[in-house]
Amino acid sequence: TCGIFDVGGLVLLSWRKGIDSTAYITQDAQTPKMSTTTSAKDDAITFASQKCFHRSITIGPTSAHQKLRVSFATTSGFDDDGKNGLETILFCGGMGASRLLLYRFDALAKKEGVRVIFIDRPGVGGSTPVPLEQRVQVWLDAVPAVLEHLGVKTISLLSHSAGAIYAINTLLLLPHLLHPHHPFAAFLTPWVHPCFSSAPLMKVVDKLPSVLVGSLHHITSFVGGYIAPSIQFSSGMMGVTDDLPEDQCQTHYDMSSKSWSEVCRLQGKYARLEDMRYAFALLCFAFSYSLPLVSFSSIFLLGIIYRKVAILMPRDPYNSGISADANLCMQKDSKDWCTYTSLPTTISSLQQLYPQQSRPLTIRAYFAASDQIIGRGGQVYFEECWKRGNDAQGQVDFAAKGVDDTDHDNIPLVEKGCLGEIFREIKDLNV
Repeated sequence: TCGIFDVGGLVLLSWRKGIDSTAYITQDAQTPKMSTTTSAKDDAITFASQKCFHRSITIGPTSAHQKLRVSFATTSGFDDDGKNGLETILFCGGMGASRLLLYRFDALAKKEGVRVIFIDRPGVGGSTPVPLEQRVQVWLDAVPAVLEHLGVKTISLLSHSAGAIYAINTLLLLPHLLHPHHPFAAFLTPWVHPCFSSAPLMKVVDKLPSVLVGSLHHITSFVGGYIAPSIQFSSGMMGVTDDLPEDQCQTHYDMSSKSWSEVCRLQGKYARLEDMRYAFALLCFAFSYSLPLVSFSSIFLLGIIYRKVAILMPRDPYNSGISADANLCMQKDSKDWCTYTSLPTTISSLQQLYPQQSRPLTIRAYFAASDQIIGRGGQVYFEECWKRGNDAQGQVDFAAKGVDDTDHDNIPLVEKGCLGEIFREIKDLNV
């Protein structure tokens, strides 16, 4: 099947022939100025349609995989071909997150003088789906290919939730891409398996059959498109904020509150099928209440949605990056996590790869005030592993902190403050 959708200058061409893919034809990549005469919707479409948010390359076939398409986005700081020497940050998003998250980063990146890249993982956006066991390796092939295409020599790393799996593998297997003198990686609510975090919600998900976890993308489109709007889940839970006051929108996103609300709506519309958070929305809602009946009813509703909706969808286990990321995260003994076999082993390897005397590594971790995905146990485990594995030698500059008024999903929002702090530290390290 083939369809062409024209959304105010953004042409989406999608097709299905064994796999799903998406090609983007966009208007001029210059950063648009918000008009005083056009509508908020027009301004939002102009912003969201920039070429920098809709780019792709093709990776040639190898002995491990076929020819692959990789979609990615950059902040608009790349318009000058990198001649201004801005620091470049590779952001590894959470479960099923797409490059459209950079809508939120663009104004801050320009303000702080950095550039940000987001690469869609297999099965997300226009990136070719691959078998589960190839996800991390394909990521490791995609990163240097995209950086070479953009003319980027070195990067700093930033990850959120499940993106930690990909960021840590990048640290371990692509150390030459990190800054030669001040390598840096920051983790926002890094994923911790429920066997270590003991988070109640994830322990429930961990006991679900893999076939159900692998079909959560079927539930996602239904919940995200129909259920969530009808019961008005908070947009923070969805990972998108569209109700900021006018002054905060101007400060954080450089546009009016009406225009920003339209941008958030477009992001949800474009990325709805790719965002794992919608799939967990009802479960998070259920477990936020103490009444067993509410929890039971919500889980029962999820079961109904699965049975009614999933049977109408193609049952390709590799075709959804959302489902694949979910299964990857829930794997026992870090199976298919490539070299990231355990956090203690990883800490030891990082100390050897980044000697304190010649190339000291900086690691920063930020944890949410309320987190139903990794819980307080995940934070304690992550920090304790670093304390036991790093304090004896002290070779890695590690620090962790909590961020007030945040949850697992909304901690990457610009208005929460930690993104600006990270961007500034990266700049200061490399002055």
